[in-house]
Amino acid sequence: MKAGVLIALIFVVVLPCNAADRVLVQVPAVLDPHVALSDGVKRECPVESLLGNQVFRMVSMKFPRSLQIEKPDGTEKESVLALTILRIVAAEGGYGSGPKSLSVRADLIQSGKVIATMEKERESGFGSRWTTCALLEHAAALIGRDIANWLPTVLGGQVSTEPR
Repeated sequence: MKAGVLIALIFVVVLPCNAADRVLVQVPAVLDPHVALSDGVKRECPVESLLGNQVFRMVSMKFPRSLQIEKPDGTEKESVLALTILRIVAAEGGYGSGPKSLSVRADLIQSGKVIATMEKERESGFGSRWTTCALLEHAAALIGRDIANWLPTVLGGQVSTEPR
């Protein structure tokens, strides 16, 4: 009888894992060709990787089996989150040069087709003695949280509403 309970527990724990609890997140994000970014900010801050990593971190809190991918090629059977940076406002000089912001488009792709799109812009806020890169990372984390909260609404998943 105890062996039967153990087998039942294994099915309860293992079987619910499916493609719905996994999203493939594009890391690094793609920089739209029309985005202007100073050479100094490019040197200081790899914004594409920073954004992709922050989005992945937040998404994987809701979809624990998520993976990072560089390109969505060959992923037709998966849910893929493609990230495009549409705008960056970031003067060099950290906090003293004013607020920083990111504008991003997230495309959810299934079977090779975009099934949902979200555009989001977030400002970094202010933090004394923060570098430009740290401020952009803060904006990226906010966007990552927004995207992670949006995904269950389009995937129909029953996941928590707040990242852990």
